[in-house]
Amino acid sequence: PARRLVRLALAVWGLDALADSATLVVSELVANAVTHARGEAIRVVVARLDGRGVEIAVSDSSRARPVLRRAGLEALDGR
Repeated sequence: PARRLVRLALAVWGLDALADSATLVVSELVANAVTHARGEAIRVVVARLDGRGVEIAVSDSSRARPVLRRAGLEALDGR
């Protein structure tokens, strides 16, 4: 659903060229929220910026503050 939302918004705004990158970004952000947040809901916002770019924001309903983790040099995630 999040990727579909991003693709639809970009198509409406005539920014189809950004679709592949934007859907990758939203996929990563939503995956992080699902993996690390303890909230029940995840919110995705896609906003158009000056006609040429977009801002994608993902938030969760958890009340816990985010914790910065240090990834090792060989870690596959956490960077």
